[in-house]
Amino acid sequence: MTFRRFGVSTVPPLPYGRGSDRIHKLMSVTPANHGAPWTRFSIGLAVAAVVLGCLGLGAWLYQTASLTRERINALYPAARAVVTLVDERLHHAALEALRACAARVDAPAADAVGAAASGGGLFTDVFVVSADGLGSGMRGRTILDAAGRVEPGQVCFANVSSTQAGFGVVACSRFTGPDGPTVLAGDLNLEYVRRNIVEPCVMLCADLDFVDWDASPDPWALQLAPALPFWKVAPYDRFVARQRATGRWLSAIAIAIMVVGVGAVVGLVYGMNQVVRRQIALAEMKSSFVAGVSHELKTPLSMIRMFAETLRDGRVASPERAQEYYEIIARECTRLGCMIDNILDFSRRSAGKKEYRFQTVRVEDVVREVYESYRLDLDHRGFTHHLRIAEGLPAVTADPGAVAQAVINLLSNAVKYSDEDKFVEVAISKDTRRGRHGVWVSVTDRGIGIRPEDRAHVFDGFFRAGDAGVRRRSGAGLGLALVKEIAEAHRGFVEVESRLVRGSTFRIFLPAAGEGETSEPRAPARGPE
Repeated sequence: MTFRRFGVSTVPPLPYGRGSDRIHKLMSVTPANHGAPWTRFSIGLAVAAVVLGCLGLGAWLYQTASLTRERINALYPAARAVVTLVDERLHHAALEALRACAARVDAPAADAVGAAASGGGLFTDVFVVSADGLGSGMRGRTILDAAGRVEPGQVCFANVSSTQAGFGVVACSRFTGPDGPTVLAGDLNLEYVRRNIVEPCVMLCADLDFVDWDASPDPWALQLAPALPFWKVAPYDRFVARQRATGRWLSAIAIAIMVVGVGAVVGLVYGMNQVVRRQIALAEMKSSFVAGVSHELKTPLSMIRMFAETLRDGRVASPERAQEYYEIIARECTRLGCMIDNILDFSRRSAGKKEYRFQTVRVEDVVREVYESYRLDLDHRGFTHHLRIAEGLPAVTADPGAVAQAVINLLSNAVKYSDEDKFVEVAISKDTRRGRHGVWVSVTDRGIGIRPEDRAHVFDGFFRAGDAGVRRRSGAGLGLALVKEIAEAHRGFVEVESRLVRGSTFRIFLPAAGEGETSEPRAPARGPE
């Protein structure tokens, strides 16, 4: 009976106890299948936030536009009041002027022209219109028709053509003169009306202005007075521009708030999604870790139990075979101890409780001791192996036990992930990296290699690649994470070069003693919780 006959598949599994039941229960409730519902929920929440933000923005913009229109339209009653005031003042001024002129009229119409001076500048000309005089013309008939529609002593206005302006307005009224009823009329001085009646009234409201009849003010305009159809009152251009600028600013603020709000919600949802996905991935890795550890612990324990029972029952053919069994038991005990040490060390480093005992050491002595302890196992597994140590290596400040553990983890991985081409080389050399002198410790194999997309994660705790070549090998996903933390705790670093099916090379750089040692070597960072 040889060792190769007793593979893992030929060893009966240990009976499951309470610990195994708890492990399988933990594995059965792993939240691996809960990621998709949460992703759909987070996407739906983000879409809802965007839709609600757009609806809110639309409502705000509509409200802002409505508010702008309301502020402009709020001037409409003031404009109507201005129109009424202008009409009243114009009627009053015209009536008073015509009454003053009527008191002076005691001569024929041709002699009454001089009475225009009594109009106070309101009229450019004052004249008497009679049915057998001026009334026979078109202008006279228009004035007589207008005056006939009002009571004696009241004033009315008639729009007649003028050779001096585009519009001509005549104020007329009926009076009783020496020769009987007389119609007295006067041509309005539009410049006087604008300066002394219209402008004072319009200026009562600072946000109103009057414009010419052919202007097209935005958004609305009112005819200034029935007697003055060529002037309109409208909101002041600067007032309209100011209100619309305010509306645009409010709209811009609303858009900014909406963008920031929606961005914050989307960012929050994205962040929550990432946190949940990380927690799910961590839970999956921990579940896989529990399964891997249970398998890793069960395998050496099963072999130790089997060979111990064989020795106990005396079923050994020769002392040489018994010695081989003792070596197998010792090797599996060492393997089991290393695994437990990895788990405990990872737990201590994750909690920030790992303490290093730094001293000046020769790295080649530490690595040579580890290599010699592994030599028997490498020979037994059929590996071709070498140890290459360069000359003139500097001393380093390190914890010998931690460095030895890192090298053991690299050697264990090199053995585990090798197939037919069983080759391992351990090399120690000196180099300068990142401006510091130090020592390279490298472990090279010709195993299955690492996929490019997995190289950035191989040093993460609990990580195991998803390809079949890795999955069919048991493991906890802690070895390389410990290697990285040990290297960084020594102010060094670790890197990997790998090609699929061609093997991998892991290198640990440890700075030489005195290189940048301004303080105590830093404590390891906290790992995943």
